[in-house]
Amino acid sequence: LRIGSARKLYKRPRDRDRFIQLMKEEGYVKDFGVDFKRKDGTPIHVLISSRRYEDPETGEVQFEGIIKDITQRKMAEDALRERNRELSIIATIAFALNLTMDMDHVLKVILSNVLKLLKLKKGAIFLIDRSRKTAEPHAIFGLPSQDPDQAGCLVFKDALLERSLLENKDSLIPSPSFPPFKVTYVAEGGETVPWLTCYLITSKGNALGFIGLDVPGSRLLSPHEVTLLSYLCNFLGGALENSQLMETIRRHRQELRRLTERLFQNQEEERRRIARELHDEAGQALTAVKLSLDSLEQALSGEKGLIKERIRDIRSMLTRTASEIRRLSYRLHPTLLTDLGLEPALELYLKEVVRHSSLDVEFRMVGFDRRLPPEMETVLYRFSQEALTNTLKHAQAGRFRLSIIRSYPKIIFQAEDDGRGFDGQISAVNKRSLGLLGIRERASLLGGSFSLRTAPGKGTRIRIEIPYEEGHGSRRADQNSAG
Repeated sequence: LRIGSARKLYKRPRDRDRFIQLMKEEGYVKDFGVDFKRKDGTPIHVLISSRRYEDPETGEVQFEGIIKDITQRKMAEDALRERNRELSIIATIAFALNLTMDMDHVLKVILSNVLKLLKLKKGAIFLIDRSRKTAEPHAIFGLPSQDPDQAGCLVFKDALLERSLLENKDSLIPSPSFPPFKVTYVAEGGETVPWLTCYLITSKGNALGFIGLDVPGSRLLSPHEVTLLSYLCNFLGGALENSQLMETIRRHRQELRRLTERLFQNQEEERRRIARELHDEAGQALTAVKLSLDSLEQALSGEKGLIKERIRDIRSMLTRTASEIRRLSYRLHPTLLTDLGLEPALELYLKEVVRHSSLDVEFRMVGFDRRLPPEMETVLYRFSQEALTNTLKHAQAGRFRLSIIRSYPKIIFQAEDDGRGFDGQISAVNKRSLGLLGIRERASLLGGSFSLRTAPGKGTRIRIEIPYEEGHGSRRADQNSAG
């Protein structure tokens, strides 16, 4: 070691004093960890195992023992601890990505952990918006906020790189890492912002943003730290792209939901209009024709028996047609549903079905002390119609049970038959499935759940649960009764 003195051997002289004290008190030490140093100051990690003895000839107290150089082992242990720390931080980042799709929250968690990983104190994550040709900070730690009047106005040291990142849509050549660059911005209140060392966040050759770090001039990121940061940037790029895709899907779903809701509303309005025209115009026209036939029959002389018989046949045909028009009008939009509510309308509808079929129908409504809003009544009436139509057309059932139950904080609709059932697959190409698709979509629009339980030979059960808050009931029935 070329130290020349035992005291100079110790990196910290007080460690030698501790060693001497232990030897005096205990007479020995085992695996006493201490740092030595070479002449050039390079540290050596050692373990000392030694004992104290007295020379029998001279009476001099001496120490003897073994010194083991564990520098390599110590370095390996430190590296392992550092890798474990890095893995722990990366696990925290991965957990944040899996926990929520709120990217602002995720970016803050990632930035905080990146700074912790690199043992830095300040940084920001910027996301690129090419439609506005800007990049804005979405997470800031330890740095002043951007001046709101200068939002999106970053200062790049490399103007060519700025144009390439913010304006060009050309894809980058895929690479595990990209060279760092320098960026700053105008802070609120004129506070000075240091030049940030930035690393690109990319996904599939597209630059989505960058992480800016305040790296002190005395600090140089190691190749391992740069590689680790590049991997995190690529990882974050994939998460950002997935988040943007999910946000696009969410917006499209909302738009589809609005369009579907509007379609159902238009469908109900059209049904009301057709029902009204059938009842008012076609019904009145048929009545007028019937009255004309009655008048014509009275005007004919008694010997016109054949003509009178034909008139009676036509009158009978008109009566049947008028009856069918009234039935069709009621099926399109029952006036009883508007006037008296869901329960009376369904009772009348189900009685008509029983009268014209051999189906045994059981119906109950439980827990309703007031009317529901008209839109909810219409939806539940259509659910009932569609479920019963499927049973009549496809199930070959002998029994049909319909229940609508008010169970706070939801309404439970359940329709069940003992028919032949089916495989439970709902497909747009299956005629039976079309009605079920409509029921499921309407339930979804109301924030409800739809479940179907069926199997060949075991009947079919439809169960729908729709959220419904207390106090949304309509008082129109009470008002109509009072009127």
